[in-house]
Amino acid sequence: MRCTHEKPLAEEPGAFVFLLYQFKLGRHCNFWGIATTIARVRARTTPARWHNRTQKTRRRLNVVCRQCEQCWRRVVNVITGDKHLRYRESMLWVQQHLDGLILAEPCKRTYLSGACLHASIEHGMAILVLVDEDIYGSALALIRLQFEAYIRGLWLAQCASEGEVDKASRDKFPAIDGMIASLEKPGLLDSAFLSKIKSGAWKRLNSLTHTGNQQIGPRLSKDGIGSYFDDDQIRVALNWAETLAILSAVAFAGLAKDDQLALDALERARVVAAP
Repeated sequence: MRCTHEKPLAEEPGAFVFLLYQFKLGRHCNFWGIATTIARVRARTTPARWHNRTQKTRRRLNVVCRQCEQCWRRVVNVITGDKHLRYRESMLWVQQHLDGLILAEPCKRTYLSGACLHASIEHGMAILVLVDEDIYGSALALIRLQFEAYIRGLWLAQCASEGEVDKASRDKFPAIDGMIASLEKPGLLDSAFLSKIKSGAWKRLNSLTHTGNQQIGPRLSKDGIGSYFDDDQIRVALNWAETLAILSAVAFAGLAKDDQLALDALERARVVAAP
């Protein structure tokens, strides 16, 4: 059944009974089976087991439009009350698709690049773990580290000379602005995408990493000292973690010369960016 999207989905977790009723009537695809299954397995489980259960359920459906995919994501989030499910799925997707990947040309360049990209993905996973534990300041402090690790990995793979690779192996890297400038030369990224990101966020990322006002301010309130980071700040951290992890997977695909993985990763990025 094609998704009609006659009414907006219920946004509050407490409204999931009405949501189930809507799906039982078939107003939003054939999601009744999905909804009841999710409600039944709401008990805590590991990300891997949860992924297997939800994927098994999804394979029973004949999803016929992109909007149905968006319905799926929203139903899972509403019924389970897991606001971070999308980010868990993305991190699991990256982990599963990179597991066992073989570098096409094993050498110092690819090993150093791969190690940097691995660190970027690991920082992203750490951000998700810290957010789950309500340790928001430390999660936000990792954003800059994840971004820098991604830039270094990409630069080593695509731009660094042999001499620069040797220097990198001795912990001597150029400044991040120099690496980004090299990456944005014609024939490589052909855009100012990375420099725009850096210029827009760098001051704030530095403050978060080096315990500036971005870290200090949200810990102070009229009630005393604590952790008062708002939902928008937490969402920013998760979006950075997810985006950089997927971009690192694209870069890994280049090291492995795996065009299909690169296409799959770019498609994953497009899906998660959809409203």
